[in-house]
Amino acid sequence: MFPFPLFVACCLLIWSPAMGRTLFYELSGASLLLLLVGLWRGHLQYDKKIWLWLAPLLAYLAILQAWLWRFPSPISIDLNPVHFRYGYQLKLWLCSLPMLLLPVLWPAPRGWKWPRRWLLAGLWCVSIALSVALLWVRIQTDSGVPRVTLNGIVETLMAFLLVPFHLLPLLLTLRGRLRGWQWGALLCIVLLQFGSVAVTGTRAAMIAYPLAVAAIAVWRYGWRGLLGVGVALSLGLTLAGGEIVRRAADAKTDLHQYEQGQMKTSLGIRFSLWSFGWQALQERPSGQSLQARDDLMKELVVEKRIDPAALGMRTVHLHNDTLEIGSTLGWPGVVGWFALLLGFILYAWRRRGAWVPLIALSLGGMFYFGLVDSILFNWQAHMQILLLIVISFYLAPLLDSDGWAGEPR
Repeated sequence: MFPFPLFVACCLLIWSPAMGRTLFYELSGASLLLLLVGLWRGHLQYDKKIWLWLAPLLAYLAILQAWLWRFPSPISIDLNPVHFRYGYQLKLWLCSLPMLLLPVLWPAPRGWKWPRRWLLAGLWCVSIALSVALLWVRIQTDSGVPRVTLNGIVETLMAFLLVPFHLLPLLLTLRGRLRGWQWGALLCIVLLQFGSVAVTGTRAAMIAYPLAVAAIAVWRYGWRGLLGVGVALSLGLTLAGGEIVRRAADAKTDLHQYEQGQMKTSLGIRFSLWSFGWQALQERPSGQSLQARDDLMKELVVEKRIDPAALGMRTVHLHNDTLEIGSTLGWPGVVGWFALLLGFILYAWRRRGAWVPLIALSLGGMFYFGLVDSILFNWQAHMQILLLIVISFYLAPLLDSDGWAGEPR
């Protein structure tokens, strides 16, 4: 299976989420069928390095499944959607297993000529189309609406889905040699991408995108790459300065109100939720049910150890994947989660070459955005990250066969 269907699934998660979810399941089933065919025909190639990520992944899933068995649905009906998200996270990881294993156990034959330019052109077309669509919505929208999105997706989620689409073709393009006019075109596209991220009004994405572009430039061209990033960033701040200044002013206002004890703001609620998540992990280090966590939140509010603003998000999540896991699964869940991330990092490091930047892009986005919101407990964002990891598993060997860099350790 070539990664084209995986890219299509990523696109559909934005344009038509229901179709994207269906295609995700179909690709999982097709991957499982191909694994069985490969096993029957003797085409599978065992690589012991896969246990670097497979073992911690299975351990984390075992911890999650044990928690689901130990704590059934909560008594409060309004907490059932939260419990469902935990079960759905387990389902998505399990469905991704065949897709993750197929490119590793049944790799493409060496020397296979794959349509690299067509793939890169398709990625750029999707990135540009999304950017133009968002900017067009911004132009057509009343100036009183501060943030825009597509297909009714929450603006924050839209930004989280958008950034990887922009960075992946940029990462693949900067690895090759560019001509003079191509640098000008690339600069225009980067400005277009940055503008599309800015109009969503998501501050974390506004920070993440230029930082990621700078990291890619330094990785490819050394510290000289910062000069080009500085020029692009200066132009981007000039063109999208209004959106950035407005969101910066909102953040400053939120912080000022937080210092005055007014917590019902975007940042104030997050601070309250993070404080509760840490206290819940300390109070119940071995884990607890959602009902017990809900009762603990109410107790801490009564004791004035957290602000009542946190109660407004009790039926959603804690806006931080690590603290969300820790508040329910306890320290075993936190350790399992970090072991999972470390496993993928070690696997990429051992394989070297294209594996390192591709896995860094996927895991970096999941971990960074998981610090200020939740990726694991939003099925669209979680599906996209899983698809990007699978795409990395397909692309890395193909890029290395084209002379990307290095040999496996």
